[in-house]
Amino acid sequence: MAYGQQAKAALVEWAEANGVTPAEFREKTGCSYMHAWKLLRGNKFPTKDTVARLLAAYGPAPAQLVSDALQGVGPAVQQKP
Repeated sequence: MAYGQQAKAALVEWAEANGVTPAEFREKTGCSYMHAWKLLRGNKFPTKDTVARLLAAYGPAPAQLVSDALQGVGPAVQQKP
């Protein structure tokens, strides 16, 4: 799985585990509803801008999770045996 795919999966998993809806994500991060929906449904890759918005809106934990996945490190990155 490429790092972008891992970052997508990390963001989707975090949002689902925390009950974050596209509407809430849009409101807190300031992105458009369509952009939020695509990010949280795994249809769009998160970027450094996404990480910055996550940090500002939700704090360091989710931002670090996605940032680590984008870089190929951290718990979000699971290697297949």
